[in-house]
Amino acid sequence: MRVSAAGGTPSVVIPAVAGNSYAFPTFLPDGRHFLYLRAAPKEPVGFYVGAIDVKPEQQSTQRLMDNAFQPVYAASPDSSTGRIVFLRDGTLLAQPFDAGRLQLAGEAKPIAEQVASIQGLGYFSASDNGALAYRTGATGGAGLNLQLSWFDRTGKPTLTAAEPSRSATVKVSPDSKRVALVRTDPQSNNADVWIVDLMTGASNRLTFDPAADGNALWSPDGSQIIWQSQRGGSWGIYRKASNGSGNEELLYKSSAKGTFALTDWTHDGRFVLFQTSDPPAKTDIFALPVGPGSSADRQAIPVIQTPAGELGGYVSPDGKWIAYISDESGRQEIYVQAFNLNLNQGSKSGSSPVSGKWMVSKGTLGMARWRSDGKELVFIGADGAIMSVDVTPGLAFQASQPKQLFQLPTNVLAIGGSTPGARMDATHDLQRFLVTVPAQNNSRQEFTMVLNWQAALKH
Repeated sequence: MRVSAAGGTPSVVIPAVAGNSYAFPTFLPDGRHFLYLRAAPKEPVGFYVGAIDVKPEQQSTQRLMDNAFQPVYAASPDSSTGRIVFLRDGTLLAQPFDAGRLQLAGEAKPIAEQVASIQGLGYFSASDNGALAYRTGATGGAGLNLQLSWFDRTGKPTLTAAEPSRSATVKVSPDSKRVALVRTDPQSNNADVWIVDLMTGASNRLTFDPAADGNALWSPDGSQIIWQSQRGGSWGIYRKASNGSGNEELLYKSSAKGTFALTDWTHDGRFVLFQTSDPPAKTDIFALPVGPGSSADRQAIPVIQTPAGELGGYVSPDGKWIAYISDESGRQEIYVQAFNLNLNQGSKSGSSPVSGKWMVSKGTLGMARWRSDGKELVFIGADGAIMSVDVTPGLAFQASQPKQLFQLPTNVLAIGGSTPGARMDATHDLQRFLVTVPAQNNSRQEFTMVLNWQAALKH
């Protein structure tokens, strides 16, 4: 998107395409063109050139080079040909780039080894006046690995036995003994679902498809795992036994061309919930029948569809209420409303208006979780604190004012960015919280600064 520096309404520059994702735009010297990272199904991840004054449908689709980390453009002090600085397998390289012709102008040369990285971002930066800074670490990137830690309701942490890895979303099993998490291979950058024993640290890989898998959910009895994957250009929901036996089963293929994320599996096992968007509409919440007797030709059922953007979707243990996130007030808040499904309503039958809803937060960063008896709801507050509200059973929803349990550490919030709730979960009794934290690293981390670094490349 682009927007005036003075403010105003954003407009599309690179249009949404089913299966594609875009990241890390960086301007070129003319202020019109920019480099960015693009990933598309069945294509190598790479750098592309966009322009802010070109119509979305006329943007170039020519890949500049293959790479899975963010590009950085460094101007040359004595010519119009600068350099694209990028990371590949822990090596920092610089490749000549003609910013006028928008073309590569020479071979890439290494400028540093064992440069650290985390999730597509390299620990390096290049200024316009010839300075280069970077941080080294083990091959593949120091700071890349993450650990799992239990936090009690007072905020006291205890590390689990799980090995550090490039992990993302986590989901605790119903018996709190295992966790389904998404690990990313540092070489292929591909994400798969793994099952980890939280007592012993033993782990088993559940998915093996070359496409990225994510957002795994446990069945209520812990015997099955459902996850999402983007295969063949469209999002799908897949199921497999949690012990890894048998083949995976495709449950649903989405026609939506925007974002997609699984969020919850109802306690009666009948439905899984997911959020999805189909531009220009914002994100809405749907339910998919997956219980015994559900049709093989499953149709998604709208749960909440409004002009606002709705995220999450977490159903109370008794199936009466759904907690979700909405930006209808101008900021993200946790709301609760009755969980009512019209089972005769398909995903194409129109909107599902919201009525009789209650706001229970004062700003949120996500993660709504119900206690197993339905009498408590926790979420992350706007400042990164774990908040709790007491819920009074009855025909109408009643909740207390939010109270703080503990504050998440700053380094944990930094990992999650604007959505730290995706990297944590809670036990069903809400007595412990499993949180992704930076891996402990006792080695000294230093930044290296190199001045006039491009001069050495001319020899």
